[in-house]
Amino acid sequence: MGATEAAKEIARIASTAGLDKDVIDLLNAKTSLLEDKIESLERDNAQLTQKVTDFMRENETLKKQLAASRPKGELSPEAVEILKYFFAVPGHFRVTVPNIMQKFGLVENVAKYHLELLYQKDYVDVPGFVMGGGGPLGYKITSKGRGYCIENALVS
Repeated sequence: MGATEAAKEIARIASTAGLDKDVIDLLNAKTSLLEDKIESLERDNAQLTQKVTDFMRENETLKKQLAASRPKGELSPEAVEILKYFFAVPGHFRVTVPNIMQKFGLVENVAKYHLELLYQKDYVDVPGFVMGGGGPLGYKITSKGRGYCIENALVS
């Protein structure tokens, strides 16, 4: 039972309960006011719901426009943060997939994706591999990677 139906039911009960006419008239007047208020609130709610839907659509459109406006080849924000991490670690230290996973809270395949992207752009290098196809021993930042960090003012 909706709020409007409940208000009508209250008025019906009052009219059959043997109450004085002035009490019944007062209840009917209050019921009418409540019905008007409920209708107004339901209209407002519908308008606000539509506005939220419109804002959500606009937000998705703007996100797509922002993503499309990023120049091709530019690093994602996550990859930039990983490259900054490489810049900060000592030169003799090799950064591994588990290091990246732990530091940035990433799952293994996401960490590998970012490392492979940095490797393809020659921002990091792989000094050696585990025999038998076990993968890289670790990654190190290249001079190109250091240059990217400095030229883009990612480090101080």
